[in-house]
Amino acid sequence: RLYGRRAELKQTLEALSTSDDIARLRADEANILADLEANAAEWSRYALADHLMSQAREVFEKKHQPRIILDAGNIFSQMTCGRYRGVVSSPGENTLEAVAQNGERIPPEALSRGTAEQLYLSVRFGYIRHQAQKSDPLPVIMDDILVNFDPARARTAAEAVKSLSASHQVLLFTCHPETVAVFQNIDPRVPIRRLEGGRIMVPEMYLAPEKATRV
Repeated sequence: RLYGRRAELKQTLEALSTSDDIARLRADEANILADLEANAAEWSRYALADHLMSQAREVFEKKHQPRIILDAGNIFSQMTCGRYRGVVSSPGENTLEAVAQNGERIPPEALSRGTAEQLYLSVRFGYIRHQAQKSDPLPVIMDDILVNFDPARARTAAEAVKSLSASHQVLLFTCHPETVAVFQNIDPRVPIRRLEGGRIMVPEMYLAPEKATRV
């Protein structure tokens, strides 16, 4: 029975291989391949033009990007431990985007909350540094800027604050002991003052509150 079935299938294959359908299908295949080749050539021209336009735009933005954005991009790269390589703001457009390592541009709303806050903090630091180039640096006052960061982000943001303190007086207020610990781990010499009952407590007063005086 199986031998008989095999013979039937063999005859069917032979009939198909010599039928007009095969000739028609092969002609269709040739036409499709020709169209595909022509479309591929046209697509390659568009792809090359897109690549050249992207490169030209990148070069233009690097040359004409405001100094604030360039500084913010460097700070943002440091804060994210290199996961992002910078920040861009297209000339003539009121936009701000993070640049990933692969060159992809990501708008703030597509970032995680922690990364978006790192981005905005970087822009503020870039603006502060820019302003200091035109006039005497003013004190910078911050209030619990690390509360929405995980431990890794908190440390990199604290390191950025420490870098800023090299050129500015920085006053950072917090009610979180873990924030204090982050800065102490970065630099044990960081000046810390505790506010209690309207008084500023210096470190040696922490263990002897009965000797505390107004300073």
